[in-house]
Amino acid sequence: MIDDITDLIPESAIGAGAEVRARNLALFDGENPEMITIDSDPEVRSAGGIPVEVIQHGVRHLGEFAEYGDDLERVWTEGQEKWREVSDDSRPATAEDSGHHIHVDRPEPAVEAIRRVTDQAAA
Repeated sequence: MIDDITDLIPESAIGAGAEVRARNLALFDGENPEMITIDSDPEVRSAGGIPVEVIQHGVRHLGEFAEYGDDLERVWTEGQEKWREVSDDSRPATAEDSGHHIHVDRPEPAVEAIRRVTDQAAA
């Protein structure tokens, strides 16, 4: 996401685009609840057959940024596809009435996914 943000939204951006860029880069620089820093987009290795379920938002939350929204939604979706590729046993899901914070907006799909994955892993 670091590369996507910096590629799509230039440092010279103003308005909402600049805000999105700054907010995301700050998150990667440790301004998050876990205080985790990410220096670059690391390569993700295979998890083999560990069950994975990737839940995407059904309500476009990045599309609200007129100048960059469509491209941000596209790279977000591409990123989710990459996460699915981590496992040989993955599946997609969509939380139809949710934005980015699915666990807050629509916790049911998140809980159901956790149950499916843990049941499958325990079998």
